[in-house]
Amino acid sequence: MRKCLWCRVFLIAICLALAGPGTSHSAPTRQMEILARVGPWPVVSQMIGYRGRVWFANSVKGINHNSADLWSLDPRTRQVRYERHLFSQDVGDPVIHNGLLYWPFEDSRTSLGWGSMQVTNGEGWRFLLVPSATMFHIHLAAEWQGALVAVSSAWRAGLQVSRDGGRNWVEAYDHPTPDRRVSRMSELAVAGDLAIGRLREPGEKYRLARWDGGVLSDVPGWTQGPYFTSLAAHRGAVYFAHGGTDGSVINIVKEGTARTITEPREGWQVRDLASDGERLWAVVSKPEGGELWSSAAGAEWRLEAIFTGGTPSSVAIAGGAVYVGGTGEDERGILWGLVPVHPAAVPQGEPPELPTAQTFAEPEDLDRLGVELDEALQEPVNFFDHGRVVLRGLVHSIARSNPPADFLASRLGPDMPQDEVPVIGGSKTVVAGDLGHWILLWGIGLSGKGTVPIRYFDRPWTAPEHGSEKYFDPLLMALWAVTQTGQADNETIGALIARLDREGDPDWLQGDVVGVLAALTGERFGYDTAAWRAWWLAKLN
Repeated sequence: MRKCLWCRVFLIAICLALAGPGTSHSAPTRQMEILARVGPWPVVSQMIGYRGRVWFANSVKGINHNSADLWSLDPRTRQVRYERHLFSQDVGDPVIHNGLLYWPFEDSRTSLGWGSMQVTNGEGWRFLLVPSATMFHIHLAAEWQGALVAVSSAWRAGLQVSRDGGRNWVEAYDHPTPDRRVSRMSELAVAGDLAIGRLREPGEKYRLARWDGGVLSDVPGWTQGPYFTSLAAHRGAVYFAHGGTDGSVINIVKEGTARTITEPREGWQVRDLASDGERLWAVVSKPEGGELWSSAAGAEWRLEAIFTGGTPSSVAIAGGAVYVGGTGEDERGILWGLVPVHPAAVPQGEPPELPTAQTFAEPEDLDRLGVELDEALQEPVNFFDHGRVVLRGLVHSIARSNPPADFLASRLGPDMPQDEVPVIGGSKTVVAGDLGHWILLWGIGLSGKGTVPIRYFDRPWTAPEHGSEKYFDPLLMALWAVTQTGQADNETIGALIARLDREGDPDWLQGDVVGVLAALTGERFGYDTAAWRAWWLAKLN
């Protein structure tokens, strides 16, 4: 009998030793519920609570891909709703600022070297440009000392700040980066007066950096090198995880200095961290599924729940519930939740007003600009390098000078140079006339004025696939422009319906067509093309 007792004690000790770093040993009593399965993209991430719903992105991670969708979930009814499509190479972390929800992303059509955001009040949407620096990506948005901050990169890491809700921006920090190289800041957490970020420079390993509103400097106590993830502000400090085959460890940045507060444990791979203000939460990936842990201060951890059916990627807290996003076993996005049986209703009230239209310059002499634009569109040199910048600048000035409705649209004719011109650093070429149409359509979208000819929506897709997934076909810019002008007449909607399931279109292009239809009509059929056609047929009859 004594021998058996000692065997049991020994086995329990082994189990406790393997349980996890600084574990508070209590058996899990809960199984996380699968709340949503969405697609066609493989990952759910970037969850955030807003106006009584949990909003999240469905996208592709780790490769260039021009499609991401925003969805929302009502925790009380479990209703999942398609919200918005983003033509984007993934989506940045969102933020709630002055009662509005801001989604940063990278739109390779509309940015042309500037950043992109969508802002919503839960009902309407507005597109915002961030033109204060050269960039493609906005990796995340944050709030710092009452201001809205956009964390930008490619080509240079930077911090862009707006104090009027995104209408106007100034560059607060520009990271020194050699020409033709790239620096990135892809995570940021704000604690007090400091923002702590993950910075990657060309040819170097990852740095932990701190920003005080002016200078960016290394955080003392952190050895540069190991990849780290999951920056999360909690109780006035910033926490993050790093590790490898030996398992993740938890680190803290407090009073400006970093230190490690747990030991690595094999099999404990932290994918993401989040705080509810009282406890810090970690989602851990396991071969058989995943685990959800919590801690008061990051050293002692308690196993809260387990879940199966896929691989986790992120965790968030919203409305007193915990949500985990990831990839399901069917290779589509999946959302798990640890939600109260009867979630509390969130008082809504009237939605806040969206920011008014952006203004970047005083109105200029449109007659003069029109003459300059006509001349520029006839010269092949203006579609190369610096000339292209000048051409784009002319169109931008016109778009921000309240032009008549047909000012830019009337110039969408065939009489432009047909020379092949290099783009994307010379890695591919495009017909100059197509690029001219692309830039004019961009101006129509910026101004919100002008009719986009529906002939663009019937263009066959012939561009060969390439790694950067950046294309200059006028079809793509025409799709964006009609969402900006609100061009929702029957002819336009009919042309878009006809484009659904077009043979030869890449999957991300189909996603854009679906998203444009949703934005123009307010219908939420998502990728159910049969429902779209049935709705359209009923509308015509």
